[in-house]
Amino acid sequence: MAKRNDIRSKKAEGLTVRSSAENAVCKQSDDAMHEGYEKMTGSPFRVVSEVMIVQVAKASAQFAVNGQDHDRTEIAQRTLMQLAPNDQVEGMLFSQMIALHNMAMECACRVMHSEQTFEGRDMNMRHATRLMNAYANAVATLDKHRSKGKQKITVEHQHIQVENGGQAIVGDVHHRGRANEENE
Repeated sequence: MAKRNDIRSKKAEGLTVRSSAENAVCKQSDDAMHEGYEKMTGSPFRVVSEVMIVQVAKASAQFAVNGQDHDRTEIAQRTLMQLAPNDQVEGMLFSQMIALHNMAMECACRVMHSEQTFEGRDMNMRHATRLMNAYANAVATLDKHRSKGKQKITVEHQHIQVENGGQAIVGDVHHRGRANEENE
């Protein structure tokens, strides 16, 4: 009975549930799907991938487009596949970013609701702003993770004009401080 209630609750949440017979038939396709899971989440571990996909699905609102409901698990999988994380850390960051985006958009929708009170609009606007800032921070974290914390500055074009009697140095310039000069 507990298993049946668990299946019902998963279906109510919009998550895909298969019977044991369907699981046996889908074993081969599941192995192929696991390779896809690794591409979606960056994790080589199937259970970790599946948990991350379910977490993203649960953090997504149930919605319909053109009157047709869409499976949240499928949307989570397709979104993560498009983002293509390079490793598990990126997969987790993308999962968080999807959740942040979904929450920010939900708050933004509530701001625009015609029956929303002034206080409700103000609260949802503040929440949306905070969530969007958190999303921007997650993007910066992703950039830092991908660059391994290294910053690279490239000078594309440099024009130096030296007037008559002037001097220019091109290259690395090292300046010793006064404390170093006094000690020598």
